[in-house]
Amino acid sequence: MALLVRIIHLVPALAGLGATLALIPLSTLVGRAMAAVRKELVAYTDARVKLCTEVITGEPPATDRTLASRHRPAAQTPGSQLARVRGRQRAC
Repeated sequence: MALLVRIIHLVPALAGLGATLALIPLSTLVGRAMAAVRKELVAYTDARVKLCTEVITGEPPATDRTLASRHRPAAQTPGSQLARVRGRQRAC
């Protein structure tokens, strides 16, 4: 902090420190939201892996379910950033 004060003076250094401290709670909220979305997506991924294992072992009806489950995660997690980004890409 002392070097920063020497380079850019006291007021800008304190403003930068204040901004950094103010963004810590925001970072925490974003991290929690991303963890919740990841938790939802893991459930779909696990289901897809299970179906793929069934296909490899030779269960024919599992193939159709595997193909259908590939498109399910983005569509069924409306809070997901992935779904929002894909929606915006389709609109363009």
